[in-house]
Amino acid sequence: MQLLKNREELLKHLNLEGKKCAEIGVFKGEFSQLILAQNPKTLYLIDPWEHQSIEIYPDDHANRVLHDFDTIYKELQSTLGKDERVKLIKGYSYFEAPKFEDNSLDFVYIDAIHTFESCYCDILSWYHKVKPEGWLCGHDYTGYFTGVKSAVTAFCRITKKEVNIMTIEDWGSWGLKK
Repeated sequence: MQLLKNREELLKHLNLEGKKCAEIGVFKGEFSQLILAQNPKTLYLIDPWEHQSIEIYPDDHANRVLHDFDTIYKELQSTLGKDERVKLIKGYSYFEAPKFEDNSLDFVYIDAIHTFESCYCDILSWYHKVKPEGWLCGHDYTGYFTGVKSAVTAFCRITKKEVNIMTIEDWGSWGLKK
């Protein structure tokens, strides 16, 4: 496994220039801007931008009231949404994934709901959308949200895959090469 300093180093390492990318769980688009700095051909930004019940999205700073999400989404439309490479998709990732062809994306980054069930569903929904030699990655492998690491571990155990890359920051990222 290769260890990298942080998510910015991860993006540079993956060489996303001219590639088709997706970010699952966008919130305010801060990481989206870092992806765009790598000059991808296309960046799909997928998030429902709506409040989740505490049973679905427990203890997370990104779970806001609906009015806040409406404001955040409008701001994204007026900033990142003006970039011709960006495709804002307001919807749940597991409903949006079937709209993408298998083996069509070079890079998918998951940073959505951090429970085991949600993260595992996202991994299953998006893994087949990644091209051979492409990357499925995600955030919060280390830190407070233990469901993420458990979901990644379960997927790797079942598919006989290994985490190929990790960042060593507080809320580390993981990466699987397809």
